[in-house]
Parts: sequence; structure tokens; C-alpha cells
Amino acid sequence: MSFHEAVFSPNTLENNTKALINVIDKHDNIEILGHLGNPNYPIDYELIIKLAMEKNILIEINNCSIKGVSRSGSLDNCKYIATLCKKYGAKIILTSDAHICFDIGNYEYSENILKEINFPDELIMNYPKKLVNHFHQKGKLLDVDYTNI
Repeated sequence: MSFHEAVFSPNTLENNTKALINVIDKHDNIEILGHLGNPNYPIDYELIIKLAMEKNILIEINNCSIKGVSRSGSLDNCKYIATLCKKYGAKIILTSDAHICFDIGNYEYSENILKEINFPDELIMNYPKKLVNHFHQKGKLLDVDYTNI
């Protein structure tokens, strides 16, 4: 789940936060919160990260946003989000969100932030076995034999 201008117009910190909480509380199929660093959508990061951790929802750290290709101005927010994820033990997933084929799978800017704050590897879900195991534990992917990945 992520905010996009064409679907949900940017609003106040209170309204954006309330919208995220409502979606999380009313839908048990939310697996990843994306683009949280978008400065057009201020949110109560601490509240949302804690809620995501409690609900075992992954937090996206978006390389394209950090790089400034889209959602310009996201760098500081993404660094703060990663710091809160570390603090509260929230799991993250790195995405390239490539807007050009040469950047598919490129996490360079995200990885630099994680190195800078000494982010624990065990909270990064970008490994097939960890990701499949995560969804299996949530009752998803029950027909997948994840032990051989």
C-alpha cells in the first residue's frame, strides 16, 4: 500500500496518518507499506512504523525515491524511517522502483543509508528464503516448500 497523487491527494500529517491506520486496521492483506518517505505525504512515522511492526507489515525503502528520481526530497525521511525500523525491529524490503531498465535491482542509495545507520541484516527481507518464510509464517504461500530455497 502506498500513496499516489492520482488516487489520494496529499493532505495533512493527521489525515495522511489516519488514512494509513484505517487501511491497515481494515484490511488484513496489507503486506508492504511503500513510498513512506514521500515528503508530499507527511505522516507520523513513529506511529506507523510501530503499527507496521505489530502487524508484521514490511516497510519499503525505495531507492528511486532516495536517489531523487521520483518523490524528490525523500532522502531525509527515508533515513529517519530506516532508523525507526531499526529502533523498533520493523522488517524492511529494499526496492529499486526503477524508472529505467538500467536501475532494476539497484539498491545503491538505500544500501548506503542502511550502512550509515548500521541497520541489522536480519530485518532486511530481500532474500528469497527470508521473504518466502515471512509470508509462510503469516499464513500466505502455504503451498510453497520454502525449506529448499
